[in-house]
Amino acid sequence: MKKITNNKKAGLSLTTSYIVIIIIVMVLIGIAINIVYIGLNSANRGKEYIDSSHKKQIEEYYKLSNSNTFFPYNRHILNSGGTHTFAIGIKNNLGKNAIFKIQLTYDGAEDLAGDKIIDPDNIYEWYFSEPIEVDLEANKHEVVGLTIKAKNARLGIYKFNVLVTCEENSCDPYYDVKSLILNVE
Repeated sequence: MKKITNNKKAGLSLTTSYIVIIIIVMVLIGIAINIVYIGLNSANRGKEYIDSSHKKQIEEYYKLSNSNTFFPYNRHILNSGGTHTFAIGIKNNLGKNAIFKIQLTYDGAEDLAGDKIIDPDNIYEWYFSEPIEVDLEANKHEVVGLTIKAKNARLGIYKFNVLVTCEENSCDPYYDVKSLILNVE
């Protein structure tokens, strides 16, 4: 009888060890999923660090202007593999609360000699193609960052369009397209 009791204790000890290992693995997997979720969530949103001088310039601009969108700078020089966040100001001039969408699209590129770059490598991985949604109260504005990461970029000039639209049907006149130019050196 003693032998059977010892085997049961050994079996119970082994089972407890497995349970502890499984719990530790589950906690580590949970932490990894949380880290990935946080990274993707902030990247998808597109609101990354915006230069404080650009933000201040947009704030000052909207004190004097009623235009729908404003870029303090729409051109930037960047090294291949570098990242830049363009600041855009959006103002709700509709007289009611509305949701606006900001869409960044690729519009073409040319190398330093002026020849067209056909299908640049990984161009659609440089930015998030999902629109950024901004919920704005009437007559309010917001500064949003549009990040472009020039992964494995060939030297040249890359053009992007920023399309700002309103989500509601009653916002049809609200449609604005601006160009961004990225010089990769």
